[in-house]
Amino acid sequence: MKIVQHLLFVCLLCQQVQAQIWQPLDIPSAPRYDDVFFLNQQKGWTCNSNGQIYQTKDGGQNWTLQYDQFGIHLRSIEFLNDSIGFCGGLSAGAKLFRTTDGGQNWVNITNQIPGLPGGICGLSCPGNNVVYGCGQWSGPGYVIKSIDGGLTWEVIDQSALTSRLIDVFFITPDSGWVSGTAASVSEGGIILSTSDGGQSWHVSVKTGVSSDYVWKLQTPDSLHFFASIERYFSGGNTQILKSSDGGASWSLRDVHPESIRLQLVGFLDSLYGLCGNAVMFETRDGGESWHDLQIAPGESFNRFHRLSSTSAILSGGDYTG
Repeated sequence: MKIVQHLLFVCLLCQQVQAQIWQPLDIPSAPRYDDVFFLNQQKGWTCNSNGQIYQTKDGGQNWTLQYDQFGIHLRSIEFLNDSIGFCGGLSAGAKLFRTTDGGQNWVNITNQIPGLPGGICGLSCPGNNVVYGCGQWSGPGYVIKSIDGGLTWEVIDQSALTSRLIDVFFITPDSGWVSGTAASVSEGGIILSTSDGGQSWHVSVKTGVSSDYVWKLQTPDSLHFFASIERYFSGGNTQILKSSDGGASWSLRDVHPESIRLQLVGFLDSLYGLCGNAVMFETRDGGESWHDLQIAPGESFNRFHRLSSTSAILSGGDYTG
């Protein structure tokens, strides 16, 4: 069955981004494919709200079911290498899973993380057996870290700075960012940064609009960074955050004059990118200007995963958080 609304592959046919082909991938239906991750252009994994994990070895043309536990919501997925990977969940007692054989077997390690307060919405594996996770979209805000490939974990309380966290992105084992909502929701969405492996955290930016989430973090080149803002403020406009100095400083960019929900953001290079959810927008000048983009009308998107300078995978589903 072709499931256009749940997982898509985009191929840009020329560097000038003048022609695009959006190819729906053949994968079983689920209400929401929250996340997708590829180790290279051929091998990848995705997870969904039906408690399923699928793997592809041919760039998404074919998918094999690796895990199936109906009744749990699997939220995030990322791999350290061909063997070791992690999948975060939102259900009680099913918040983090680990595999050591490429996904053939998944072990629920939730009980191995003492004091884990909620689900894992974001994962990042920057290398050297270091793994980060964060949560939860509905609160509280916290980060988890492992330095031994997921055998042992540390829980880092972020409640002094955040009320909820959605995404985590590290470019080295020590340097990275987390995003969500400030401790006082009236201060809006927030991005925190660390350069010492999470021992200390600094506020990089706040959106200043009450109840904002900074939903997703992405970079095509480790210099230009982008972040989507999910905004519920009635009468507000639609914006993203952009950094052109490796995430050191951030500024707001207008996308649309009306308030339209954003979750996904992603760029193929410093100029061409997408953002959106049920309504999608496209930019060809690094986020300075945007226009509507029709991909699969009536459906929504959550994650942009860059495969190369000309291709990416999008995943999504329904309108829930």
